[in-house]
Amino acid sequence: MSHNPSTLKKTDIDNPYLKNQLIAYIGNKRRLLGFLDEVFNELSRRIFESVPRPDAPLLFGDCFAGSGSVSRLAKAMGFSVASNDWELYSKIINTAHITISPEGIDELFSVQGGLDSVLDELNSLPLPEEQDCYISRYYAPADTASADYKHERLFYTRENALFIDAVRNRIEQMYPGWELPPDDYLRKCLLTAPLLYQAATHANTNGVFKAYHKGFGGHSGDALTRIMADMRLQRPHIIEGAPGARFEVRSLDAAVFAAEHNGNQGFDICYLDPPYNQHQYGSNYFMLNTIARWDRPEVPMDRGGDGRFEQKAGIRPDWVKTRSGFCYSKTAPDELRRLIENIDARFIVLSYNTEGIIPFEQLVDILEGFGRTEIFGQDYIIYRGGRQSIGRANRNVEFQLVLSKGAKPRSGDREALEKLLKLRSTVSLMNESFAPERICKIFRCREGQVELNSSGLSAATDLYYRFTEIPPSGQLSNLSLEELSELYSRLEYCRCRDKQEETRVLMGLLKGVNENDAVVYRKLWTALLNTVRKFAFRKYSEIFEGEYADLYELFEAERAIGRPGNWTSVEKKISALRHVADLRLNG
Repeated sequence: MSHNPSTLKKTDIDNPYLKNQLIAYIGNKRRLLGFLDEVFNELSRRIFESVPRPDAPLLFGDCFAGSGSVSRLAKAMGFSVASNDWELYSKIINTAHITISPEGIDELFSVQGGLDSVLDELNSLPLPEEQDCYISRYYAPADTASADYKHERLFYTRENALFIDAVRNRIEQMYPGWELPPDDYLRKCLLTAPLLYQAATHANTNGVFKAYHKGFGGHSGDALTRIMADMRLQRPHIIEGAPGARFEVRSLDAAVFAAEHNGNQGFDICYLDPPYNQHQYGSNYFMLNTIARWDRPEVPMDRGGDGRFEQKAGIRPDWVKTRSGFCYSKTAPDELRRLIENIDARFIVLSYNTEGIIPFEQLVDILEGFGRTEIFGQDYIIYRGGRQSIGRANRNVEFQLVLSKGAKPRSGDREALEKLLKLRSTVSLMNESFAPERICKIFRCREGQVELNSSGLSAATDLYYRFTEIPPSGQLSNLSLEELSELYSRLEYCRCRDKQEETRVLMGLLKGVNENDAVVYRKLWTALLNTVRKFAFRKYSEIFEGEYADLYELFEAERAIGRPGNWTSVEKKISALRHVADLRLNG
């Protein structure tokens, strides 16, 4: 199916190709695919309406492909896809999932009895010899059951590290190096990509490889099932592309990649999702590059006087080869300008995160220097439909800024952009915790309802501490930019300044809540315990001890006066908090 006016339709976002076998990744767009599908379809419609084109798939460029979720979406939508990422692991994963057809897989492995037969062989390999151990030697404990996070690296269980070693060694024996004939290169990608997915999924980390948990799952034992589960290679999910569609995957600097597609090779739609904060992908995912390259670099093993590693994670030093200028406030604006200058595309779609390094106003200035800039997805970004639970509001969704390169900006575009940013920021702020005393001082309040403006716009709260709903989208978006700015300023004044103030608020609410409202009482205790838990780290040790002492004093006082409640359960949770804190503070 080619991407043309007669075939524009909503993509099945629940297709396993778009949902499964995506590595956990900073900025992964999996949760935004439905929205991006709408944006890309709208831009495709504009292209076909404005310029007659042959019945051939449009060309979609993805300059920062990462996990490949957006490149996969583009393939599923019927585009030709040119996918790029500077990191080798990304190139391997996306080559396996983007460039090959289901029939092509069977043809590639026909001599070996099919891909499934090869995967079964790899899943059944014996343990590697000592001299063939690498991940298990440097990044895993000698024994999983007696792992010592103080003196061993715990990125993987012993068993899974040995599995990685055995499988990766065997793949390298089958297809040495990466300078291979085309078919062997594809075969190697199809075998290495499932291993990279397993290595990213069953890691004893919070998703990146800058550090590992203290003990498997950390002191609180989070995600133990995922971390401890045995690795097993699975057949990659692959779909057929549109008739006539072309697919390529590269591993270049984004601006160089874009420059290669100037002129006759220009993009119809080019998607940009550059790094938006200071965290470098090369260091965050060094382990995946090590498994991808399998060059077995020397791992620093120097220890301090206490026996701990001086370089805890053992990050390979050559990660700096892909150091991105987008991760620094001084260089990110120029990097973006250089990239856009090199892009030849009808539309450039840029994901913008409100926590990004480049301030919104500066970002718009840069984009408007190249053409007309629009912002897509107001209803999606904030919420859909009528009045909803605040828990369903999306707190961290990027805007999609669309640049029509060379087009003249229209009057009102800039104010519309600024208004949507303020609208999103206001809704995000309503997800925070508030000081009831200030809320009731600044706003008119009655029976848990807060009047947000003089026109009667209101929202419900739990004890004026947290909003439990947000107004319908039309009511907020109908406010002027000035009205939104005023509402934001008032809410910002009422917000809890930090977690310490929030603990004070929660303790005060617990003392004053109606003793017959067991549900609210239980929710407040849960919130208090979770808030104090955030201080259970060494750098906050003094704060934690003070807050914990006050918490325990409140617990004993409430229980002593005969407050109704499941005090045994609360006491167990307090004990669990104390246990986790002791491990963290003394570990």
